[in-house]
Amino acid sequence: MNRWSLKRTVDPTSEPITPSDVIDHCGIPTHDQDAWLLRAIRAAREFAEIVQHRQFMTATWRLTLDEFPSWEIKVPMPPLQSVSSITYLDTGGTSQTLGITLYTVSADAEPTRITPAYGQVWPSTRYQLEAVKVTFVAGYTSANLIPQTTIIAMTMMAADLYEHREYTTEAILKYSQTAVSMLEAQSVLDFSGPLGVSCGL
Repeated sequence: MNRWSLKRTVDPTSEPITPSDVIDHCGIPTHDQDAWLLRAIRAAREFAEIVQHRQFMTATWRLTLDEFPSWEIKVPMPPLQSVSSITYLDTGGTSQTLGITLYTVSADAEPTRITPAYGQVWPSTRYQLEAVKVTFVAGYTSANLIPQTTIIAMTMMAADLYEHREYTTEAILKYSQTAVSMLEAQSVLDFSGPLGVSCGL
C-alpha cells in the first residue's frame, strides 16, 4: 500500500487575527493579557485549520509518499501558493528532482491536483518507504483574503478560550459550537488524501 504523511516544515510568521480583534469582541478594557490571547489565537487558528483542512497564513509543507500514484497527487491544505519541488529516489537509489515541465499543477482545485504533463508519466521509483517528497507553500497571501465567516469563528473561539480558561477542551468545543459550525461550512469538501485515502487532518 502506498502510504503517505504530511509535515509542516516552516510555520506561519503571523496570525490571521490579533489580540485587538479578540479584545474588541470580548470588551476587555486593557491589553494586559495579550501574551495569553496570542496563545488562544494560535490554538483557535490551529483548530480551524484542522476542521477546514486549510492553511490560513503562509507556511511550507512536505507531503511524503512511498511511490508515485497511478495518476494524480492531491495536495492538501489549500490554498496552494506554489510547488517548491517534487523529489524522488530513482530505481538506483539516487535522489532526483522532477523538472517543472514534467508535471501540471491545478492550483485552483481544492485540494490542489498534480498530474504528469501531457505525454508524460510519473518516473519509476525505488521500492522503499518515503521515496517521493512534494514540498509546497500554502496559505492565503493576506489575512484579508480569508473568508470573514472563518475570521469571526476564530475570533469567537479565541474569546471563548480566554473567557473560560478553566474549562476542558471538550467543554470549550461544546460552548463554541456556533463557531465550529461556521468553520465546517467553509471546509474543503473533497479531501480524501493525496491518494484517495482519508486521513485525520
